[in-house]
Amino acid sequence: MRRSWVIIPLLGGLAYLSLLALLGPMGGSEKIGEAMFPPSLRMPSSQAPTFTLAEAPPVVADTQPNLAALESLALPPQRTVAAPPITANMATPVFDPPPLAPPPVEEKVVPQPPSPEQTATSEEQPQPVEPPTWPRPLALEAQLRTVTQESQTRVWAYAVQDALTELRALPLTEKEASQVVFSQLAALAASAPNLAEQATSENLRRDLLTLAYDISRRVGIWRAAMEVESLQTILPVAHDEGLSLSMLAAIEQIESYLGADKYTAAWARYLKFSDLAALDVARAIPLEDRAAVARQVLYRMSSRGLTMQQRDLLKKSAFADFEILLRRWATQSVDVVALLHIIEDFEYTENASSAFALAELIDQMQYSVRQDTVSLAAQLEKHYRNANVRFAVARELINRSLPESQPTAEEVRDRILKANVTGRSTTATRVSLDLTPDPAQWNFNIVANGQVRSDTASDAGPAVFFSNGHARFQVRKQFHWTPKRLSVEPASATVRSSNELVQVATDYDKIPLFGALAQTIATQQHDQHAFEANRIVERKIAVKAERRMDREVGEQFNLAYQQFEKKILGPLRRLDVEPRSMSLQTTSQRLISRSRLASASQLAAFTARPRAPSDSWFSVQIHQSMVNNVLNQLAVGGRPLKLRALLSEIHTRLGLQGRTPPADLPENVWLLLADEEPLKISCSAGSVRCVVRLQQLKHGRRRWKNLVVRAEYTPVIEGMVLTMRREKPIELTGDRLSFGDQIALRAVFSKVFSKRRPPVLSLPKALGEDKTRGLEITQFVLHRGWIGLAVAPRRGPTASPAAEVELAADPQRSTASRRQNANQR
Repeated sequence: MRRSWVIIPLLGGLAYLSLLALLGPMGGSEKIGEAMFPPSLRMPSSQAPTFTLAEAPPVVADTQPNLAALESLALPPQRTVAAPPITANMATPVFDPPPLAPPPVEEKVVPQPPSPEQTATSEEQPQPVEPPTWPRPLALEAQLRTVTQESQTRVWAYAVQDALTELRALPLTEKEASQVVFSQLAALAASAPNLAEQATSENLRRDLLTLAYDISRRVGIWRAAMEVESLQTILPVAHDEGLSLSMLAAIEQIESYLGADKYTAAWARYLKFSDLAALDVARAIPLEDRAAVARQVLYRMSSRGLTMQQRDLLKKSAFADFEILLRRWATQSVDVVALLHIIEDFEYTENASSAFALAELIDQMQYSVRQDTVSLAAQLEKHYRNANVRFAVARELINRSLPESQPTAEEVRDRILKANVTGRSTTATRVSLDLTPDPAQWNFNIVANGQVRSDTASDAGPAVFFSNGHARFQVRKQFHWTPKRLSVEPASATVRSSNELVQVATDYDKIPLFGALAQTIATQQHDQHAFEANRIVERKIAVKAERRMDREVGEQFNLAYQQFEKKILGPLRRLDVEPRSMSLQTTSQRLISRSRLASASQLAAFTARPRAPSDSWFSVQIHQSMVNNVLNQLAVGGRPLKLRALLSEIHTRLGLQGRTPPADLPENVWLLLADEEPLKISCSAGSVRCVVRLQQLKHGRRRWKNLVVRAEYTPVIEGMVLTMRREKPIELTGDRLSFGDQIALRAVFSKVFSKRRPPVLSLPKALGEDKTRGLEITQFVLHRGWIGLAVAPRRGPTASPAAEVELAADPQRSTASRRQNANQR
């Protein structure tokens, strides 16, 4: 029975299967601690580990381009240490992850519009500055060129092009005229799904839906930008503007409220009271430094590691003035015009400098005291820091993956109604998962159905009753798992039993007449107490089953989390990249999770994801930002390393200590990787491209500078095995590379990106041959930064597969299409 209740490790394994597919078993989220899982596992209000893995928002929401159907994203990931307990007697377990090193302070790269003094010559007087106009959306124009080539969509594309041209001619200050154009673009985006259903080509349909979503994303951001009071400059708030209370006074107010509790000092450290007090006294400190510290404290006050009691404490009135002052300090100058140009530059180039600048601006604006700035930051957070990992697993696959239980036999020694009961019993149990639909959480039951057969003798003194018993039981343990917490109900069992009296033996059986009379009396007494005895037996079976379910599920959960902490959460936390659960959903058939892997200074997914076929038992979509965010946090650029040492360091930092670099790597190769994006992947047009940027490479006595190495992989699917093969030669660019240089460098990198060692994902090896029998990989998509993988039952030779790519950003599918995909990921 113990081996059968192992649903939790399976769920954990499926949650990070997407990571294993590309990076191997890595390891980051919030530490649970043993206190969270007592033997009974009764945690109705505990904080849960959020280690799920994301989809893009819908294309349009009816006729509104702001994508109202998309749920808002949660607060930024925890940056630093966990909050201290509230009081000495607080029973709620406290998260205590190790402190994270703050991200390196880099100079902001927000471009500023030229001032009149810069544009005027020394002889000329400064001319009036022309009002800013809307930036040119180069990425949208590139997508439109593809759609205009098709006769089915040419008229629609020209209408979009005309609207964009009209918008670019308008100053940003012309709000009414701009709103008219926004409405036109919103209507065109809303009509795209119906037009896509008539497309004769899957590529055209995909491009049209993608373009419609990108238009909707722009319109939502543009509308929010127009609501900002000052487009050119939002000045920071004065030091004590609007409040008579100083930061020192606000801190003293909190300390007075906390009193002499032993955790007061811990809260003072957690909320950086000493740093804030020093900044309050030293008025000459630059506003940027003051704002950075204020944002760090605001991050801590909204950390996902806080317990419910800690969150309630920080909402007390004693903290109100403190938070207002922090937001005033955190408010910085924002040039909305420059911001819009950064967005378009990132959309068109996706370069690292634009991504970093955009992430920094989102970080600055979301804690502003100005509501218009916060609203704009929320739009940017929603669209450019969206979930970049999404997976869905069907109930059938989970139940199939559960091991079969073997019947267990045990001795019976009990006392029921003053009778000693002895004998043997055999228990057989089958465990399964039962799903309860819920749009906002994982809501499931672990269900154990079993039966007990017994052969017992009840010794009641002068009579012994020999019986055959049969009982059926069902134990249910319910889980409510939200992105913020896990609630687990105590196990509940129901039992139905029956008992057949086989024989009665009395002390008077050898006495004529008296023996028969004694057996009759004993049988009558047995029948009188049979109902009560059965109820007692049923309750004993129920209590035993409930305790066993609570104990074993708790043990399995702790074991699963320890493994997940070791392989996934620990390495990611050390890299300052935390998996952040964006949403969890339960349908009648599947568990679905959307998550984001990014540090506070990184972006995530921003394009529409591919949709898995409707018959999938397992599907996962990974945006390239997930992998690139982890690679960027490795910080391997800017320092010389030997090739073998570099690979060993990457393995260690990703939690792959068991991996060793290939034996055939060339020796005496020194690498100096670039500071910006030294390692990167990109996924599009059916292939994955790996890029390595080097400042310098040394092999023996030869040196090369400013190298860029590219290796392209294409998928090959055979049943349940996915192999990424490098068919094309390695691309090399650098300073003055001769033919001999090309040969020497290819000899090095052909070993790194060896054709003889292609990356392989074997699902039978990962899940087990018996669990994957009859299944096959039915989809592997590489499109606009997304990797989409789906597994489903093997289709017959005449079966027609579902559409290979269906964008998730499509809320206006036809009624028939919605019904067909009712149980979709």
